[in-house]
Amino acid sequence: MAFVEPGYGTFAGHLTERFVVRRQGAAPVTVRLTTVDGEDPAGRAGYGAFTVTFEGPATDPLPQGSYEFENDDAGRFLLFIVPVGRTADVVEYEAVFTTAPAP
Repeated sequence: MAFVEPGYGTFAGHLTERFVVRRQGAAPVTVRLTTVDGEDPAGRAGYGAFTVTFEGPATDPLPQGSYEFENDDAGRFLLFIVPVGRTADVVEYEAVFTTAPAP
């Protein structure tokens, strides 16, 4: 599967779906897309932003960093995530996207 450039559409249609996160030197981790916050920046004048959050197992947490994500429908892409919450069962991760107006 070829890499895609992730954008709002990569995530908006895939809420609650699972994504495989590949990391160097360790087994892949499966996370679930839980939220897409913000508006689709496509066609907007000016700057825009949106965030996505995922939940993964607390037994195998991912440190802040860039990872290869893959979903059969959304595609394969690189994403920088930050852990932003934790319970006994799950770790919550967030990625923030900002967009600039087209030149």
